Amino acid sequence: MVIVAVVPNTANTLVAVGPGNRWSDVNSVLDPLNLTVVGGRSETVGVGGLLLSGGMSFWSAKYGQPYDHVFNYEIVLANGSIVDANATSHPDIYRALKGVASPPEAVFANFSGDVLNTYRVDSLLNFTIELAAPTGNGTVRKAFVTTTFKNNAENLQRFVVLCNTTIRSLNSIPELQFISSYQPFGQYISSHANATGGNLLGLDASDGDRVLVVLTVQRQGIENDDTMTRALQKLIKDANELAVCLCADDDYLFMNYASTWQDVYGELVQPIWSGSGKLRWNSTQRSCSRKEFREASNYCS
Repeated sequence: MVIVAVVPNTANTLVAVGPGNRWSDVNSVLDPLNLTVVGGRSETVGVGGLLLSGGMSFWSAKYGQPYDHVFNYEIVLANGSIVDANATSHPDIYRALKGVASPPEAVFANFSGDVLNTYRVDSLLNFTIELAAPTGNGTVRKAFVTTTFKNNAENLQRFVVLCNTTIRSLNSIPELQFISSYQPFGQYISSHANATGGNLLGLDASDGDRVLVVLTVQRQGIENDDTMTRALQKLIKDANELAVCLCADDDYLFMNYASTWQDVYGELVQPIWSGSGKLRWNSTQRSCSRKEFREASNYCS
C-alpha cells in the first residue's frame, strides 16, 4: 500500500487510506464520487494520528468517533512482519490501537474504513479547508487545552466564571484571544465503539453524556508562553476540582486537543498480559474518591 494512496473499493463501501495522508487528500478523492468518511474536520489533520487517537468528525453525532469506523489496520510489527489487525485477525492489537495515539515499535501501512453516501450543500473538503483557515500573520502563538465534564449545567456555568477570571489575569498579553468551546459527547457517540470491538480507552454508552471542553488561546510573544501555560494549568486544575464537588468530573481527556503537559491516559487504562500472552486493558479508578475530595476541598463549601 502506497503511504499516501486513497483507494475506495469497487462497491464504494470501504476505502483504503495510507497513513501519510491528511484529510484534505482523502476528501479530494471521495468528493467527486459523492462519498465521505467519518474523518477529520480540518484539512491539515493527519489521517494516522486521528485514527489512532479517536478524533471527532462532522458525523460523530450520528456515527461515533473516527476510529470506530476503522475496519482494518495494516501494521508492520517490530519483527518486520506485516499483519492485518481487525475483529478476527489480531483482535487484541486491533482494539489496543484505537486510542493508543502513537504505538511503540509499529509502522502503519494502511487503514481501511467504511464510506457513507451523503447529501450536502457544499463539499466536506471545502468545510475542512474553511475550518483550517489560518489566522494571524504567522507570528501568532497558539495553545490547545482540554478537559471533560459530565453533562451538568451548574458546572458549565461555573466553569465560564473560572475562564473569565483567567482571561482577566492575562489581559496584559498582546493580541490575546481566548476561545472556550463546548462539544456534546453524548452516549450516542460512544455507543458505536462496541460494534467494531471497542477501544483502548474503554469508552461506551454506559459512561453517560459528556461535554468536551477545548480552550484555544492565541497571543503574541514567545516570552508569554510560560505565563500562559501556568494560567491554563491552574484553570484546568481548579475546574476539575470544582467538577468533582458537583459530581460532574470525568477522567477522559480528548487527546486530539490535549496540551503537552496533559496526561491523556493517567490511570484510566493499564496494560495486562493474560496467561495466553494476549494483551488486554484494565480500567481503573483514580485514587481519590469524590467523597474524600469534597471533604478536603474548599471548593465544596
